[in-house]
Amino acid sequence: MSSEHHELTVTDVGRQGEDAVTLTFELPPEVREEFRYQPGQYVMVRFMGADGEEEFRSYSVCHAPPADGSAPSSVRIAVRLLGLGGFGEVAHRKLGPGSTVGVLRPRGRFRLRAGRRHFAVAAGSGITPVLAMAQAALLRGDEFALVYGNRTASSTMFAADIAELESRFPGRFTVRHVLSREKAVAPHRTGRIDADDLRRLLETVGWAPDDEATQFYVCGPAGLVGAVRGFLSATGVDRRRMHSELFAVAALNPEA
Repeated sequence: MSSEHHELTVTDVGRQGEDAVTLTFELPPEVREEFRYQPGQYVMVRFMGADGEEEFRSYSVCHAPPADGSAPSSVRIAVRLLGLGGFGEVAHRKLGPGSTVGVLRPRGRFRLRAGRRHFAVAAGSGITPVLAMAQAALLRGDEFALVYGNRTASSTMFAADIAELESRFPGRFTVRHVLSREKAVAPHRTGRIDADDLRRLLETVGWAPDDEATQFYVCGPAGLVGAVRGFLSATGVDRRRMHSELFAVAALNPEA
């Protein structure tokens, strides 16, 4: 696998919430075609683990590709610090502009689909592919609705990007925030994402679940993915319009 990667240079490191950073990698002209990606796909990074062994981790590209169809000149990922010894520690403590990282070409089947309306549910780090989907869908004129769950407001990744989409695309982008570990202030809600959140957002945007023009996406832990898919099945959504990704599993074994 290591022969497939390219050494890419970090051009920017940004903060996302209290425990995550974004890394932007420059794509030299000779590799840009290889790094064409669909909104929702991920790249794998190569690094040396604490035991000196080569390791790989996968991270979704968290911004839309160029709207004009050209090859991207950069890719950006978000990395959460989950403990010591992983790529999160490397990203947070060792990388800066000018650092180089081995990165493999984009891959993955969780991606934006054809349709006029898109309804997404994301929890925590699950926002990374969904943000790219939302940006791409809105830029091409679609509608996008999002239920986004986090522990606290301060741990919410891409809060400013989401607020910017709300301001830029009023009437076409609608979001419902849910916070599980702190008392929320409107328009946020306290608790965990449940069926009522999905039902209320569908009512807010006025979309019928059985409308073939609507695609549904969920990215988060297994319990959330299963619950959302169960709700959608019960409301008559065809399984072919349900798309999901388990971010915890993808981080450990992207080929599973």
